[in-house]
Amino acid sequence: MKAKKYLLLGNEDENFRFYGQYREAFAGHTVYLKSENLAAEGIMDPHLRLFCPEETAARLYWRRNCLYETSCVQGHHLQIVFLGFGLLGEKLLEYALQDNIFDTKQRIEYGCCRTEPETDGTFG
Repeated sequence: MKAKKYLLLGNEDENFRFYGQYREAFAGHTVYLKSENLAAEGIMDPHLRLFCPEETAARLYWRRNCLYETSCVQGHHLQIVFLGFGLLGEKLLEYALQDNIFDTKQRIEYGCCRTEPETDGTFG
């Protein structure tokens, strides 16, 4: 199917296999390939763009939900807890550690709680 841009959302291994198999057909077209493991900077093909939806969501979350004002009000002492974790939680924590730096004396604690689907959500 001809298009200007292609978006490969399947399993990462399958995406790369598919891209490799049809590389000539993709020539000159932009291909966006979902990847959780490879850094986009490592790709030499100018038409191949790697992306991780969870990483993108985490960057957008902290951009839109900056904690600076809250941190100032709380004397730069905060506790942030992530309920459920997975890849999205990992990326949220990764970008929080990079973006939520406001003061040399700040103390921001991050807690991560994995929730199990069979629990009722209560702690203890």
